[in-house]
Amino acid sequence: MPRPCNTCRHPELTAINAELARGTPRLTVARQFGLPETSVRRHFHLHLPDYLLFENEDERRKAARELREILWTTTARLRKQADHARDKHRGRAWLRTVRVLYPLLDIQARALGRKE
Repeated sequence: MPRPCNTCRHPELTAINAELARGTPRLTVARQFGLPETSVRRHFHLHLPDYLLFENEDERRKAARELREILWTTTARLRKQADHARDKHRGRAWLRTVRVLYPLLDIQARALGRKE
């Protein structure tokens, strides 16, 4: 059974989360609250509630739109690159491109709610 997160068990967890959400460097937060930097880093990536990362709902929606735009732009470029490699009979280049493209298409499908 994995060990509980040191940061999650800290008595000042709310203050730690607020500092991290504000953008305070993780090393500074670790020193301020007497925690190992690795613990704060893991907490930031794995346990920090998503709603703390955005000031309001509009910011969250804007970030989601930007992320979707980046995803769709990237998949479109990769599709074009794969088509070009296929047309030029460059099998290895096509295979390398498709290996990157398929996971992105899966993420895109999940974002659109088309795949579980």
